[in-house]
Amino acid sequence: MSFEDFLETNEKREPPRILLHGSHGLGKSTWASIAPNPIFIQTESGLGEIKPKRFPLSETVADVYKNIGLLINEDHDFKTVVVDTIDWWEAIVHQEIAIEKGVESISDIGYQKGYDYAINRHVKLLSGLTKLWSEKGMAVILLAHNEIKPYNNPEGENYDQFVIKLHKKAAKKFEEFCDAILFLNHKAYITKKDGALKAKVTGSGERSIFTQPRPAFTAKCRYDVPFEIPVLKGTGFKDFLKLIK
Repeated sequence: MSFEDFLETNEKREPPRILLHGSHGLGKSTWASIAPNPIFIQTESGLGEIKPKRFPLSETVADVYKNIGLLINEDHDFKTVVVDTIDWWEAIVHQEIAIEKGVESISDIGYQKGYDYAINRHVKLLSGLTKLWSEKGMAVILLAHNEIKPYNNPEGENYDQFVIKLHKKAAKKFEEFCDAILFLNHKAYITKKDGALKAKVTGSGERSIFTQPRPAFTAKCRYDVPFEIPVLKGTGFKDFLKLIK
C-alpha cells in the first residue's frame, strides 16, 4: 500500500455546529430562526413574535433530553436544531443539582464538586446533539447570553472581556464542541476630540457578527469567512451558511 492509501480527504461537507453569543435583545433567536428548517429546544421563553417550530418550554433537564431523544429516534424533516439558550439550560442543571444535594445553591457544594456534577449533564446533552449532527445530518446552533468579566492578562495590563455566560468548566466543553463561536454585537463608533477627557460613543443600531477572537470578546471559527459579517434585517444564519459553503 502507498502512503496516499492511508490519507483521508474531506470531500463530504458536514453540517456546522455554531455557538452564537450576545447581549439580551440583539436578535440571536431571529438569526437562528432563518436557518434551514429549524426546530427550537427552548429553555427560556424569549421567542416573542418569532414563530419557528418549537418544543414546549423545557423546565427540567429531563425535558431537554426527551426532546433530543425524539429528534434522534423519530422520522422528521428538520435540518437544524437550536438550543435557546445554553446559559438558561445551565441554570436548570444547577438548580436540580442543588435540590438533589439539599443545598441552596450549587456553589454551596464543597470543593467545586457541584460544577463537576453539572459537567456530566452537559456532556450528555452534547452527546445527544452529536448524534443529531452525525446521524441525522442536522446543523446545531447553540444560543447564549454573554457577560463582561475581567481578564487577568499575564503579558500586560488587565482588561474586560465579553465571555459566554457559563461556568468556565461548562464553557470549555461547549466551545470545544463547536466549529464556530460567533460574537453578536452592535456596531459602535468611537470619537474623541482633541483635549477631551472622554471619548464619545455613537451607533445607529447596526449589528455585526465577529468570527475571530479579540481581547474584547470570545470567538473562533474553523471556516474561511470574513472577520466581520453584517447582520441585515431579514437575514441570519443562511448568510453565514452561504459563506462557509
